Parts: sequence; C-alpha cells; structure tokens
Amino acid sequence: MNIPAVPVLTMSDARPDLLPIDADLTDQGFLTALVGLVYEGLLEPVPWFSILDWVRRRVTSNATGLVLRPASMEEPAFAINSNSRGTRISSNVYGSFYYYSLDTFRHLPPDQVLTVEEWLGEETYLNGDFYNEYYLPRDIRYVMGADIYTDDETECRIRVCRAPDVGPFSAENKALLQLLVPHFKRAVQLYFRLCQIDTERKLYANTLNQIRLGSILLDDAGKIMTCNEVAAEILSRRDGIWEQEGSLQVSPTTQGRRLQVLLDKALEDRKRPTPSVTEAVFMPRKAGHQNLSVLIKSIPRVERGDGKRRPAVEVFLRDPEQRAPPSRDTLSKLFKLTPAEAALCASLAAGNNINEACSALGITRNTAKSRLKSIFGKTGATRQSHLVSILLDTIATL
Repeated sequence: MNIPAVPVLTMSDARPDLLPIDADLTDQGFLTALVGLVYEGLLEPVPWFSILDWVRRRVTSNATGLVLRPASMEEPAFAINSNSRGTRISSNVYGSFYYYSLDTFRHLPPDQVLTVEEWLGEETYLNGDFYNEYYLPRDIRYVMGADIYTDDETECRIRVCRAPDVGPFSAENKALLQLLVPHFKRAVQLYFRLCQIDTERKLYANTLNQIRLGSILLDDAGKIMTCNEVAAEILSRRDGIWEQEGSLQVSPTTQGRRLQVLLDKALEDRKRPTPSVTEAVFMPRKAGHQNLSVLIKSIPRVERGDGKRRPAVEVFLRDPEQRAPPSRDTLSKLFKLTPAEAALCASLAAGNNINEACSALGITRNTAKSRLKSIFGKTGATRQSHLVSILLDTIATL
C-alpha cells in the first residue's frame, strides 16, 4: 500500500496569508496545513492568531472568537478575538459577566457545531435580550459555534459571527468548523498544560531565589544554559567556582578537581537510558568564608531531532553565609508574634547579634531579652542560636 507523504510545514508555511481562502478542503496538503495552524497557534504571540484570522476570512465573518475562560463575578472572560482590526487577546464587553451570562447561545452539546437558530429557534433568538443589547448594535445577525469542555470540565467557546447582509452560514461553513473543533480541543488542553508547566517553572525559580539556592543548567557539552540570580551572584565572586566563556570553572584544589570529575561523570551518565547521578561536594573558599555546598544532578534525556541544546545537568549552589531572612509578617502569623517580636526575630535571622539588633531597632538590651523570653515560649527555642535555626528553617523564608 502506498501511503501519501504528509507535507512538512513550518510556521511560515502555515501563515493564513499563504493559505488560499478558496482552497479545496479535500486537498490533503492544504488540509494538513490548515490543521497545522491550530497546533502552531500554541506558539504564536497571540495564541491562535493565524487560524482564527483564516476562518474569519474564509467564511466571510465579521468576528471570530475563542473563549478560554468563562466570565465570573470576580473576573471577565479570557478570549482571543479576530475581526477586521486584527486578532488580539481581549476582555471586551462580551467578556463581562453581565453579557456573558446573558448570552443564551451556550451549554451546547460538547464539540458539536450549531447555529444560534438551530439551538434557540429564530424567533426566540431575535426577540432575546442578548441579540438586541449586544449583537444588533454590532451588526451581528448570524452566529455559529461549538462548546469545548476540557479534561477539568472548563467550558471554552468558539463563536463565528456574520453581518445581516452576508446571509446565514452554509452547511459547508459548518462542516469546516466541525472539522477544526476536535483539533481546537486538543490544542486548548495542550495550552492549559503548557500554562501550568510555565507557572510551576516560575514558582520553582522564585522559590530557589527566595531560599537563596543557586541553580545552573548545563547542556550536553557542559555549557551554561541558564543561571538564576543567586547562582550568578555566587559565580561573580570568582571564589572557588566561576563562569568563563560559558563554562563552569573551579579552583585547582582537591575538592575542585573532585567537582570537575563529578561534573564529567554526570554528563557521561546522560548516555544511559535512565541517568541517576546525584553527587554532592563542598567547595573551599578564601580564608574567613564558609565552604560552598554543591549538588550535581543529571537530568533525564528528552529525545528530539531538532539539534537544539538540551539541559543535561543541574548544579545547585548553597552559600551558608547568604541565607534569606524570613518575612516579619509571616513570622507573626506562624508563631503568633507581636510586630515588635517579629522585628527582633527578623533582625537576628539576618545575621545580627543581640547588640546589633538592639541598635538597629532602637531598643535596650533588657527590652530585647524580655522579648526573647516571650519569643522562646512561642517558638519552642531554648537559646538564641536555636531560635535562629528555627527561623531560617521555616517556610517564612519563602
């Protein structure tokens, strides 16, 4: 059996202005390009810009929209709208809770394309508040659409609108949108997943910065791909470990040579199906400074053939002299401290001794001792060093 070759499409190949508006939908190459627009929409600056614009022009619509988040009392709907002025992320008047809830063309059978007359009946539709308050002033008469429900049951809407003089949507128009609906559903679910991953990544990066943990990603060649602000600060001191021409450099000490061996081992381990290297080492620094803690962890390989750099090893750096002081407000909530007690705790956790804390806060040593006694009772600490350890090990540093 001869299987026809599927065209390989790039972003430029799938641009709407390169896809003919009057193309034959039975043409396999064109159909592949069209469906490609739906998935490539995930990577566009305005998601689904190309496909929404193409559909709008294909069916002679004056507005085409994809609603990704329903409106609520607290916030408007999140939608991508395409009209003659362009395609943009928009929370326009339709996105308000009033109009969104007023629209009776909703709760359609999942993934099924219908016209508004099919769902409501022409008389009910034209006599309805939504048509007269929203559609009529915007020169909209004919509407077709579909409701998509994601795995977490979020309701998304695709709507295509037409002016009165264009006439109703044809069976071919409906068939086109129906063809695209299952692809929109998959692409929307991918979009939500990517948003979740991006949120998790940002939370992870923010947490590392908050707890003063440096993170460096190396590629397969050992070159630095990313470096968070804590790691950049440590490397800039050029004390034990630093960056040079995109690579990590270590001091020529016994521990430095050991660290280099462990890095090479972690990179070599990438060739195995399931890398498992996790190594730790202390890096000595100049006299008077505590050792850096270094953790090396290899990253499971993600196979892909695009030739791009891939993260291979993550290096974590901890400077024991750079621990983040906890928030006064959070300390107050965690241990039920008064504002004055929380201020003293924060000062001690920042590395000040009792005299320095008194000077910074403008209190006497006797006042500080009195507050410490109350603080010990609330935190369970038995001495000042124990208290500082408790404070720095709590989630108050986040």
